Amino acid sequence: MNRGRARAELSARASFEAMVREHQRPLHTHVRLVYPSASAESVVNATFAAAWQHFDEIPPEALTTWLRATARHIVLNTTRSDRRWRALTSKVAQMDAPRDQEATDSDTRLFVHVVTSAMSTLSRSDRELLAMCALEDLTTEDIAEILGVRPDAAKARLSRARARLRAAVDQLESSEEEGGRS
Repeated sequence: MNRGRARAELSARASFEAMVREHQRPLHTHVRLVYPSASAESVVNATFAAAWQHFDEIPPEALTTWLRATARHIVLNTTRSDRRWRALTSKVAQMDAPRDQEATDSDTRLFVHVVTSAMSTLSRSDRELLAMCALEDLTTEDIAEILGVRPDAAKARLSRARARLRAAVDQLESSEEEGGRS
């Protein structure tokens, strides 16, 4: 590394550290007051991590608003993620509940077994898509954002995953029927 580049990196680091010293306490106070249910320390740390990644792109006159907007997005994303996690664990708990009781509908038990078996034959990405849609109730827009693709691409991938699941279910059901006839 040449000396000019090393000096520039030291200068950028010193500028960033000065910015953190100046804005850390006010940002922490802002997050604590505006988002009392959020972990202010975590949000502030994530905000400054994002600021470091984009430090050269942030106009100095917009720094305060950029930091607060980024903190807001972090809080909203964390809240949304927590809500999805709670919903997913609730659904999983509801799915496990009937196993504790004696199931009376053998057709339903067989269908659940077939679908579970069919899911296990799919690729990890297909299982992930189907779980995000069916278990987590995510929209195709949410799925697209998570995957980093356009919504129409996510919709097409989900459609293909559903088709592969249907084909796998049909194949397993026909195997079950043939096995029952023997």
